[in-house]
Amino acid sequence: MDDKKKTRPRIYLGRTGKAESYTSTANRGPKPPAIPLRNRQQHGGALMAQLRTVSDQQERLSQEAATCGLESSIGIQVEFESFPGIELAVQSLADAPSRIELMNVRQSEQSLCATIFVPEGKLTVIEAKLHAYLEKKKDKNGKARDNRALIDAIATFRVAAIDGRCLHRKDRCSRGSVYALGSCRWVVALEHDIRHMG
Repeated sequence: MDDKKKTRPRIYLGRTGKAESYTSTANRGPKPPAIPLRNRQQHGGALMAQLRTVSDQQERLSQEAATCGLESSIGIQVEFESFPGIELAVQSLADAPSRIELMNVRQSEQSLCATIFVPEGKLTVIEAKLHAYLEKKKDKNGKARDNRALIDAIATFRVAAIDGRCLHRKDRCSRGSVYALGSCRWVVALEHDIRHMG
């Protein structure tokens, strides 16, 4: 076959073109509303009280686990809800070194809800963020490290689902089992299957 037939046609540009600056259109959507500054002591104090409630529930579960002879640690799922119309920095809720995982994010009317899994004993990570917020923590260069953008966006948080509801059952309870909590039904996500306790 003729080599010329194997060659794809080329387009040659003349000298009529001109260079123009490029402007990205990827972020031209509406900007989310700015996060209003809250009264730091009042807002932080309210969230600290909610954390104590969550901590009490985790402690109760740990006691139940010990009574039943469960060796695996008990974690809980905590749901954070933003103020209406405010964007929540959901990725900042997770903490890989502490094995705190972002489980899901959902839109609820005007608010954003995010659920994280917190292993037993790791609520201290959330507590440390709240303390930094209340104390206006800064680094050695004077830059704010107080988590204000995250915490000012949080309206409330609470226990969303409890890993270990099957402690009340005598039969085998495994990962993926569904249990009721109040008026909602949740999928229990245990790190380890719970052995038969009968």
